[in-house]
Order: sequence, then C-alpha cells, then structure tokens
Amino acid sequence: MKSINIAIFQQYLRIYKSDERNKFENKYGEMPDDWYGCHNGDAIFIGDNPGVDKIGTCYHESVHFVDWLLEHRLGVNLESLWDHTELRAYMVQWVGDQVRRYCCE
Repeated sequence: MKSINIAIFQQYLRIYKSDERNKFENKYGEMPDDWYGCHNGDAIFIGDNPGVDKIGTCYHESVHFVDWLLEHRLGVNLESLWDHTELRAYMVQWVGDQVRRYCCE
C-alpha cells in the first residue's frame, strides 16, 4: 500500500495494488471476486483482470476518489461538478498518474 499526502486538502490517498487485495478488503470490506477496481473513501484498489485495461481502471477509480475528495473536503455538491470541470480535470490527471505509477509501473 502506498500512502500519498495531498497536503492542500489535508487528506491522504491510499493506493492498493492487486497483490494487496486482502489488505484493502480487511480495512474497507470485501469485494465481489470479479471486481478489479474499487474506490472507498480515501482509498483506491487496482487489481488485475485479463481483457481489462489496467491503466484505464487507474483513471476510472481516480475520478471516483476526486469526486469524493471534492465533496468531502470542499463541500462541493456532486450535482454541481460541472461548475468545477477544470479543477476536477487537473485533479483526476494528478491522482490518476499517482495510481498508475504505483500499480502499473
């Protein structure tokens, strides 16, 4: 598990890769066997699934984390995310890169 401090939001992002599934499930709850990606609060899990683009999964779960972070730390109503697309886009890019580096390189 890699923990990344996002100091500006006073929040950590915890990233779990496929061989850390048990650690993720012990902390955040069990997932169905066929789940290869999951977001739960401050954490993202990226697993392996043949035929599924792992890098795409990194960015998919990063969107969920960023939406949670915006709502959790800034009080942004998820229905008004369209008012924050540039902020959201930069955050997804940065978070997705962090997840990809840990899980795919």
